[in-house]
Amino acid sequence: MKYLLSIFLLSLSLLYGSAQDFKVAKFDHNRTDLSARTNPRVDGSGQLCALLKVLVMDDIVEVQGNVMGDIISKGVEKWIYVSDHTKQIRLLFKNHFPLMLTFADYGYPVVTEQMTYEVKIVDSGVGESSAKDSPSSTTTPAYDPVSEAIRAYENEDYSKAMELFNKYPNDKEVQYYMAQMYDHGLGVPYNIPRAQELYQKSAKQGFAKAQYKVGADLWERYEIKEALKWLLPSAEQANKDAQFLLGVIYENPNDEYQIERDYYEATKWYELSAQNGHPMAAYSLGEIYRKGFGNMEDEDWKEAIKWYEKSAKGGFDLAQWKMGNYYYDEKNYPEAVKWWKLCAEQGYQDAQSILGHMYYDNENLPRDYKEAFKWFSMVMPYENEAAYSHAQFYIAEMYWNGWGVEQDREEALNHYRISARGGEKKARVRLEELGYGIYD
Repeated sequence: MKYLLSIFLLSLSLLYGSAQDFKVAKFDHNRTDLSARTNPRVDGSGQLCALLKVLVMDDIVEVQGNVMGDIISKGVEKWIYVSDHTKQIRLLFKNHFPLMLTFADYGYPVVTEQMTYEVKIVDSGVGESSAKDSPSSTTTPAYDPVSEAIRAYENEDYSKAMELFNKYPNDKEVQYYMAQMYDHGLGVPYNIPRAQELYQKSAKQGFAKAQYKVGADLWERYEIKEALKWLLPSAEQANKDAQFLLGVIYENPNDEYQIERDYYEATKWYELSAQNGHPMAAYSLGEIYRKGFGNMEDEDWKEAIKWYEKSAKGGFDLAQWKMGNYYYDEKNYPEAVKWWKLCAEQGYQDAQSILGHMYYDNENLPRDYKEAFKWFSMVMPYENEAAYSHAQFYIAEMYWNGWGVEQDREEALNHYRISARGGEKKARVRLEELGYGIYD
């Protein structure tokens, strides 16, 4: 028995004896690397990913965590896309022991969408005598005060952010974030002229978010030619908002724009924006295909649905509504309900109302008065008085009959009257049948 145990332990030592530990020699956000923007990926919910560029002298055989898609191998550099706000991943190697990367150990509680991070991984014994590669450097990255200031801003610690920003007034990112603070009164008094000055400074240095902001402000003032001077360079840096706005400009010009409508130019920018995760761009692209580029005879529903679905997965309520309608027409009622629920949960009243009906009296789904009551009760008067009055009638019916709720005829009468006063004819008729008036 001891002999067999010895053989087993020897086998293990031969199997793992060649494996070594890795350590992280560097983990930094590269603020000048736009790879995550120019080569974007999105997660299952349509959110743009962060990109980790990992330099390592071994094959990564698996990455565990919120990883999107396959690893892209570029020699010793591996590109790994992870979901926005991911906190850690675990790397499994061919010839080394697994390594857990917890981003907070390197000064980043989470990674952020469209940001590129450089990670250098080396053997644990490399550079032990060097201060640069000493063990302490594996958990204490090179100090980057601008990144620290931006993290403070993102964590809503505005006093700390402004204190650090003031030390680097010529940095283009600093100028942009300071402008945001003055623009929205974040930790400082509102100061729109100061914000505009800082946006301009940042934009002139080529910061895409600032270029978009300057261009969008000009667009709102109908200064389209000047707006394009800022929007185009921003869009070329993969700023999804600038790309979307260019699509809007080319699809819907007016007399003030002094440019011609160009569906193909609009489609180009909408598609780039949609691929970068802008749900309204995807919806707008779907609308262009549905309308046949201005000619309804050329409508392309298959392509339209592809973009509506992308938009819907990105959370855009109108696209979710369209997807529900599409599946209802296709008689796929469970799928229609799925999309309408997502839409209704965002407050879209037509979706709330139709869900009420689907559970109240639709022959294609099992009747469920509790669900019907839930969705009808969500319809509010401030957006659509007619829809509200209509929903109130069905709530009254359920209270009167005890369908899905405890029977309460006084409450039912209250809802009948609200419905009738809002113009719902069925409620007036019902009150007359019961012998009650609208104001009794």
